Amino acid sequence: MTYTDNTVPLILLQGKQLGTLLDEDPAIMQRRLSLAKRLELYRAAQAEIDSVAWSK
Repeated sequence: MTYTDNTVPLILLQGKQLGTLLDEDPAIMQRRLSLAKRLELYRAAQAEIDSVAWSK
């Protein structure tokens, strides 16, 4: 699943709300959010690689 730039902040916002609701440790919440952002960057890079590979 690939997200557009407009939906990534929404997903991160939902994660923050979930962390607050669950009374999650701020350090753990920050780590989870950074991992989610990193995963999205990997997915975007993979999609870009795939599009270049298919265009040849």
